[in-house]
Amino acid sequence: MPKSLRSKSPRAVVLSRDGVLLGSIDREAEGSRAIDVITGGPQTIRPEMTPALASTLLGEHPYLLVTNATGVYIARYRMSMLANSG
Repeated sequence: MPKSLRSKSPRAVVLSRDGVLLGSIDREAEGSRAIDVITGGPQTIRPEMTPALASTLLGEHPYLLVTNATGVYIARYRMSMLANSG
């Protein structure tokens, strides 16, 4: 992955025991515990949302995290995925 895209991707996601997305950890974050570096409430989308909406959101946020309706983490949505959707 090119450095410019890598720097916009989260280093990690923080999940509950049930797989519910609690937040993300940015690549620039420094600390040894997730609780110290977590970014709560990252931008999420659902799998059924349109590529047009994803494109709009990616214009406002460095990355999108895909969750289901109950907040269970599924994947990270990348700009390159938009090119493959059309």
